[in-house]
Amino acid sequence: NSESKGNGLFALKNFNIGDFVMTSKKMRSLSTRNSHSVQIDWNEHAEMDLPAILINHSCNANVGIRNTDNTYRDNNQDIGVFDFSAIRPISKGEELTWDYEAAEWEISVPFQC
Repeated sequence: NSESKGNGLFALKNFNIGDFVMTSKKMRSLSTRNSHSVQIDWNEHAEMDLPAILINHSCNANVGIRNTDNTYRDNNQDIGVFDFSAIRPISKGEELTWDYEAAEWEISVPFQC
């Protein structure tokens, strides 16, 4: 559990800058943004699966997100894939965070960074 943010994800090992941390897949497409979406086109947003959806926001994030442009078919639907990588050193036990403002052109829940 994260101090003031509810649930969160925590590193099970140390990571160096550039290390692959985890991958996630798109669970569904949305026409409007929400606090857990990633913008993938002007009017299309993706909601990710667990556990990625539990990564909290930070203005001093330690992971970055990248749309890999890879897709796979699941129940006749194309599913997008997102990778999270370390953008600064991460210590074992440290909470994984990313800057939500980096994933939406206009964020649904404003943050003051």
